[in-house]
Amino acid sequence: MTPTRMELEALVRAALDELSPRCLVREALGEFHRQEHDAGERKASTNRNLIVLALGKAADRMAQGADDVFGDRIRERVIAGPNWGTHPIPSPKSEAAGRALLAAATAAQKGDQVIALVSGGGSALAVVPRQGLSITDLADAYRLLIASGRSILEINTVRRQLSAIKGGLLADAVVPANLCTLIISDVPGHDLSAVSSGPTIHPSSPFLNAHSIGQEIGLSKPVLACLSGSETDDSSETADHHQGQNRHSPVILLADNHLLVERVNAHALKHGLRAIPVFGGLDGPIESVVERVQTTFVT
Repeated sequence: MTPTRMELEALVRAALDELSPRCLVREALGEFHRQEHDAGERKASTNRNLIVLALGKAADRMAQGADDVFGDRIRERVIAGPNWGTHPIPSPKSEAAGRALLAAATAAQKGDQVIALVSGGGSALAVVPRQGLSITDLADAYRLLIASGRSILEINTVRRQLSAIKGGLLADAVVPANLCTLIISDVPGHDLSAVSSGPTIHPSSPFLNAHSIGQEIGLSKPVLACLSGSETDDSSETADHHQGQNRHSPVILLADNHLLVERVNAHALKHGLRAIPVFGGLDGPIESVVERVQTTFVT
């Protein structure tokens, strides 16, 4: 018998419940907390200042998971989620959220532990324009990038170079404090530097010429000037220096599109359905996800 739309939606929701951002962070940080207390680190970890920086669409729920584990031990938390910025076009609210993240990161001291909680959507929800640009410049550039039909790799190449906190720059601001990044990915593939334009991860993708991309889609002169300058700034020597500073910062992938597909398939099998591989993953509102699932499961 062919499953109803309601039954399929129940399967998807059950899979999503298992991947609750709050639960995923709580489990991961619970293990992190236990490891802190091994090898005689109890006193050091208890006295260490904890700073939580959360950005993306799941920022609020991920921050709740950190609160569940550390509670009052968290000295400062900055949450840049849907209630604090705008998406997909950044606004002054997005800039305020981005500057709050940057201020907290910069204030971190040696011995402090910064926990970055990153999920999709942070490219617009939290921004800090590079020197010489305004939030209006960024908003106009984002509109043109989204309308251009360019790949996410190309779009992120430009967005990173217009930002003072993306492409690993937020991680650089944390130095000399300790940093741990937990990620819930919403992008195809396994490039974690693409999630929210990689605030704590330097890009690992092949170099693309952001200025050329900007020229082709008609970005403004101030933006193009910034892209030219940022490409000069991001020389291999500078990039190697930044990579070295953050080489030992742990990055933990909590969930991604592939894991969601696996969980949906597992629930389907429990209900006697045979899963057909979903190429390209599942994304978008739950209604569109259910529609895609409806075409992939057979009895």
